Amino acid sequence: MNDESASHEQPEDPDAKWIQAILELGPELREYALRLTNGDYPLACDLVQTTYERALRAKNKPPADAKNQLRAWLKRILKNEFLRHRKKQNPVTEREEITSHTSEEGQTTIHPSASDIIEALHALKENCEKGRKRLPYVLSSAFDDEILYVLCRLDELTLDIVVLHIYCDIPLKEISDIYKKNYDTIKSKYYRFHQYWWVPIRVIKRLRSTDEYRQMHRLLHQHWVGMCYTLVEFAHNNCYKDISNRFERADLIYHLLQDVLHRGYRDIYRFKKRWYRTSGDLLQYILDYLIQLIIRLCGNR
Repeated sequence: MNDESASHEQPEDPDAKWIQAILELGPELREYALRLTNGDYPLACDLVQTTYERALRAKNKPPADAKNQLRAWLKRILKNEFLRHRKKQNPVTEREEITSHTSEEGQTTIHPSASDIIEALHALKENCEKGRKRLPYVLSSAFDDEILYVLCRLDELTLDIVVLHIYCDIPLKEISDIYKKNYDTIKSKYYRFHQYWWVPIRVIKRLRSTDEYRQMHRLLHQHWVGMCYTLVEFAHNNCYKDISNRFERADLIYHLLQDVLHRGYRDIYRFKKRWYRTSGDLLQYILDYLIQLIIRLCGNR
């Protein structure tokens, strides 16, 4: 009889298992919400409830057995809900609001909110790690591909700081209050980002307007952005180290890279034609070739 009843047992519902997993994280989410809201218990409970609602509607969910991934995902949703609530309650800058502006030519420009930007960036990071690179419209309308490449390489906190401070004009002190982090920690992370990435971003922005950059982009398509940043980073870390003025250093690296692309394009075109298709081996071969060209030209200057 027992064997017969066991054979008729229903298999465990995966949705029920997933819901149970997120409910078990409820106390942690409530505690996190209380820290964000300065102990406002009703608001914290509302944020947790909204987080659960958004989580249940989401299409791409972390599995129930990946507790750390699930915890981080839920906290990110909760944090974005808190930023949305904060935007409604407090005066914000025009760039932070979701606004639309119609130009004289009839073109409508949409300014996404901070929470939408941050949520989309974290989703893009996860997709890139899984090999998917679909770009949400909210990001393509707000950032160039080259800037997105940098943002997706930042850790979670630095990414949020950069978007809130640069894109939304929120002071670093206010960001430290939002995240309940020491002000010096927030300031240090921002200035570390600024110190390392200022020169590469400046160089890339100038290169984008050159014929050499556009030719390489047409040749290598989506692979070129990441490869170009690797080249700029290599030059930034290995060339002109004795130049302390960052404007002068960025200018020297820009002219060096422009020369490298100009000299290397014909050879790379031949490489690509010989391989017939864009493979990982080809990309690595091209990258190694361009780095060697940087080393040679930098040594001659």
